[in-house]
Amino acid sequence: MKLPIVVAAAAMLSACAAEPPGAATLAVADPFAPVPAVAAVPVMSGTADHRPVDPRPWGDVNMRVAPGGDE
Repeated sequence: MKLPIVVAAAAMLSACAAEPPGAATLAVADPFAPVPAVAAVPVMSGTADHRPVDPRPWGDVNMRVAPGGDE
């Protein structure tokens, strides 16, 4: 009757055991590891201006989007 309790306790305690850290984990903890330089980039770089503009003449816009064929 006590054997199942001992086996269950051993199984639960074995789940608490942690693996030793591997080589990849130790490499991250190296304080002398080379670090790439970080460049400062302006927050507004690459943005487009979306302010309202005056409408274009409809004839010019129509000719620009019309299907091919110059007549």
